[in-house]
Amino acid sequence: MKISVVLPCLNEEKTIGLCVEKIKKSLIKYNYDGEIIVADNGSTDRSAEIAKNLGAIVVAEPKKGYGNAYHRGMAEARGDFLIMADADDTYDFDEINKFIEPLEKGYELVMGNRFGGLMDKDAMGFLSKLGNPILSGILRLFFRTKIRDSHCGMRSFTRQAYDSLNLQTTGMEYASEMVIKAHWQKLKIYEMPIKYHPRAGESKLSPWRDGWRHLKFMLLYAPNWLFLSPGIFLFLIGLILLITMTFGELKIGQMILHLHPMFFGALLVLLGYQIFSFGLLVKLYAYAQKLMPRSKLVDFYLKHFSLDRLILIGFFIFLIGVVLGIWVYLIWSKEGFGALFEIRKSLTSITLMILGIQIIFTGFFYNIFKISVKGHE
Repeated sequence: MKISVVLPCLNEEKTIGLCVEKIKKSLIKYNYDGEIIVADNGSTDRSAEIAKNLGAIVVAEPKKGYGNAYHRGMAEARGDFLIMADADDTYDFDEINKFIEPLEKGYELVMGNRFGGLMDKDAMGFLSKLGNPILSGILRLFFRTKIRDSHCGMRSFTRQAYDSLNLQTTGMEYASEMVIKAHWQKLKIYEMPIKYHPRAGESKLSPWRDGWRHLKFMLLYAPNWLFLSPGIFLFLIGLILLITMTFGELKIGQMILHLHPMFFGALLVLLGYQIFSFGLLVKLYAYAQKLMPRSKLVDFYLKHFSLDRLILIGFFIFLIGVVLGIWVYLIWSKEGFGALFEIRKSLTSITLMILGIQIIFTGFFYNIFKISVKGHE
């Protein structure tokens, strides 16, 4: 098996030579047929020259970004087994075999865990030590993975596994995307403690900016958490307020709530439905574009909600609102139950009519993506 070690590089002249030399020695030590590829991401120092003089294959990637560098480096790699690592001498290249042996046993992705007890004392700054476990925890929560260090920069994988992931991101979120998609595709993943050393030179990592990029990416790929759950929660809270206060004030202990919470309830009903509908739209689009796997919600929607059925549901809710509005008008005009009675019922009537219209038009909108999903099948 040929092995390709890919290093992204941006102004690492202090360490790139050390890394290349250590990798070469390790390949010889374990009798691996390997190559070293340095993806130069616009270095203005002697990094590329040093790597080339030491026998590495240097490829230039002018588009800035951690992910862009790896896209270029992996495209040039010819190995059956691929290893990725940073060029700042923080990772231990003397034990490359630990990243190869699990692949030989059938694993498809091998992850390093810097927090497994082997990290040097000053290898990572305070914000990174705090932020990495938090982001890894969020990723485990959102996507139900078991990876403890989802942002470790040293990993290995088979060529076939890497190609199947179809990675798209261009920045630091490339690391999160790999873990998420590997989990979705049910790849065999092995995680192990690794050594992590202080880097030489200035770090390219910006804890706040790059942390936000990771979090933003995870939210985009987790519509259940970003859209569906908040949408359902807001909708139900609003519906409870709206229904309980339609026929009178709401009593909570000694406190009596009159009209104003109803406006809040109406807003939450419409806002909650809108957020939920965005979530379903994201799931339909992402599946059609092969960005996410098919979900149970997508299956349920495709099976039970045709455009005609959504139009009927929307029209029925709209009709209830119209009937309620007419009833309120007739009673108010004849019997004069008072302004609060009129406003409560009218607000519920208007909310139902708007909700019904939203369902009808989002039904048409969904149907476009439903066609795309059917075509994708």
